Amino acid sequence: MLIEVSDSFGNDIKRLAEAANITPGEVIESSFKNSYFLKEDLLHGKNHFSDFIEEYLSALSSLDNLKSEMLLVIKKRDESDAIQHVFKELFRLASEDITLLNKLFQVYKQSDDISSLL
Repeated sequence: MLIEVSDSFGNDIKRLAEAANITPGEVIESSFKNSYFLKEDLLHGKNHFSDFIEEYLSALSSLDNLKSEMLLVIKKRDESDAIQHVFKELFRLASEDITLLNKLFQVYKQSDDISSLL
């Protein structure tokens, strides 16, 4: 199958593929699967997704209250500012990145499925 894309998008795909040591097709397929699962969850499992978001945001709120303490622990273990910056970015991604939220929701659903079997 031939797909036409702009040069800049094609270059971005090639860079991602090289960085991840996968083919450009695998990059596109992975991206499609992630967005497909998210759309399916939002269309057909929105009640579970809403429950997950509510619980997840509550947990993030609790972590936010501990963020300064966690940064102090990180600073004691590694004095470089770089790792602190990485931690702050991880915390931001945990609350803003829809792809990460979708992956975490998949884990949440698996846990829910396991507990319903018990």
